[in-house]
Amino acid sequence: MGEHRRRLLGFAFNKFRGDLALLKPAYGLLLDWTGLPVLGTLPLLPLALPEEDGFRYRQPAGNGPKVAILRYPHAANLDEFWPLSELARPVHATSPEEAEGAELLVLPGSRLPARDLPWLRAFLPLIQRHLEAGKPVLAVCGGAEMLSEALVDEEGVEERGQFPGLGLLPTGCGWRGRRRWKGGG
Repeated sequence: MGEHRRRLLGFAFNKFRGDLALLKPAYGLLLDWTGLPVLGTLPLLPLALPEEDGFRYRQPAGNGPKVAILRYPHAANLDEFWPLSELARPVHATSPEEAEGAELLVLPGSRLPARDLPWLRAFLPLIQRHLEAGKPVLAVCGGAEMLSEALVDEEGVEERGQFPGLGLLPTGCGWRGRRRWKGGG
């Protein structure tokens, strides 16, 4: 577990709009909670992309390395990965076999991470082999939560309880009180 944590460099905020000064206090909170800095904030760019969950659109297949985007049942914001087709061959993998041989595994956000966890467990051996081979994994929002040791939902925002994560990141994630929590193991 510790070896994977050492690979984490920090956080990047994406699609930010508004006054950056209002967001900057969150940088310190993330550093305190996780020990990882915020590397930067990317603005919301005026690109002609569809709104979130635009999975129905099929981007043209690109050339280059295979990138497997794990397509769990409640995956969110899949359109964020469309630009990958300019550099790589993205595959929306619904089984470990479809993701096999990818140079990059992408775990997108999830609207319901606790419900997607059982589905994602079938990918755990593949993810472990991928990491052991020194290949990168990009986990966004709910995807990163599912890689943690546990998802905790004390308020019942999604489903009240504590759910064992995949255990690849030594943190717990979830909802405590009425705010999002990410804490060390």
